[in-house]
Amino acid sequence: MNYSAEMLDQTVFGYNTRLKQGGLKVATMSGKGFFDNTGGLYGIEGFLFTDMGVDDVVISLFGNGLTEGDTTNEGYAMKGVLSNMTFGGAVGTLLTVDFAAETRGIV
Repeated sequence: MNYSAEMLDQTVFGYNTRLKQGGLKVATMSGKGFFDNTGGLYGIEGFLFTDMGVDDVVISLFGNGLTEGDTTNEGYAMKGVLSNMTFGGAVGTLLTVDFAAETRGIV
């Protein structure tokens, strides 16, 4: 997950260096996994396919995984739009799924 602010140029005539100011916040998220058809539409690719291009999808990320009842693992969440999903791989390897999302608002 990448989280940043747009850097706006506020330099005016007479300054000898650029002046920057933080603007709108931007977040992007990307991930990779393996296709697993055993879950039917409940695998990651099922969610990605049905939510592609849909506004305000809540996307969460837990770097160390998620265990029910765990109160110490922190995660990140954002309202976003899934912007990319790619299936592919060489013959004889597991089928990979790559995806990317961009913010539509921070939750």
